[in-house]
Amino acid sequence: MTADEKLGMVKALISDMNVSDEQINTYLNVAAQRILTTAYPCGTSKVEVPSRYETLQCELAVRMIARRGGEGEIGHTENGISRSYANADDSDLLNRIVPAVGVCL
Repeated sequence: MTADEKLGMVKALISDMNVSDEQINTYLNVAAQRILTTAYPCGTSKVEVPSRYETLQCELAVRMIARRGGEGEIGHTENGISRSYANADDSDLLNRIVPAVGVCL
């Protein structure tokens, strides 16, 4: 998936929010770093997300964008709308990643 395709996917999923392309790309970069850190816990020279995790990268970016302004929120009720982020660390998404096995030096 190209960077433009990822940008397009995230835009489609957050079409009701006002977020610039630069902001989306920043969230995609943060999501990529989280995926690489989880997939390669002993470090790696890889700088690109493996193709099997590209959709997950977009999902993480969308979730981070959706939480904007209420990061880490545990509970919130306003005008009959309730929000709480039980997995503010996104462990439910990151648990889909299978860490690479190798020798840590």
